[in-house]
Amino acid sequence: MRDIVSKIKTAAGDNGDSIDLQGADSVVVIGITDPTARILVSDAAASGFAAPPAADIATIAGLGTVAVGYIGGKRYLQAGIADVVVQGNLHRAPAA
Repeated sequence: MRDIVSKIKTAAGDNGDSIDLQGADSVVVIGITDPTARILVSDAAASGFAAPPAADIATIAGLGTVAVGYIGGKRYLQAGIADVVVQGNLHRAPAA
């Protein structure tokens, strides 16, 4: 049996809540519309958030623009209120 539960973690975007990306090898932001303009990243949990460079956003084949990958090195991410952030291939169990 495959174990997907301990390999992913999801969070709802909340226009201000910081999502800690530490321990995740991949991050996908899924929205009703293209979430690229709503993604902000920072090295600090509570300040310094800015839009990532275009080179840090990857399109995902077959999903159009409703889902994009963040491939940059910042630790914290913020997304729009209607977006879902999926962290994959975790190095540790997800927080409850």
